[in-house]
Amino acid sequence: MTFTINPWIDLQQMLQYPFMQHAFEAGTVVAILGALLATRCVAPFFIRGARALPHRFLWAAAAVLIGVSPIYGLLLFTAWADLG
Repeated sequence: MTFTINPWIDLQQMLQYPFMQHAFEAGTVVAILGALLATRCVAPFFIRGARALPHRFLWAAAAVLIGVSPIYGLLLFTAWADLG
């Protein structure tokens, strides 16, 4: 099998083989299941991180107000949040 510039012809040539048909079917199933499971498993972690983001900025601003690097304020908040 040689590839051409035309991707449509290449796809038709690849789909002539049964193992490629099964690979595309399996890839489609995995993509759909991954999208469905990601909303249930991964999204809550992103939501929790986004909810804590304003608090991180607050601690960084508080560190700047007392004359310390904002990184130290962020580190303080992270250590305090992990304990609780």
